[in-house]
Amino acid sequence: MNVQTSASGQEVLAGLVERVTFHNAENGFCVLRAKAGAIAIW
Repeated sequence: MNVQTSASGQEVLAGLVERVTFHNAENGFCVLRAKAGAIAIW
């Protein structure tokens, strides 16, 4: 994963989500498998 720090001091991650293992719809908690080195386009 590419990690950058924004002006607000928060970390920004960029990558590709390969698989969602678990997602809690009530609070948004997720367990994901991610691939490093992907390019994010915003």
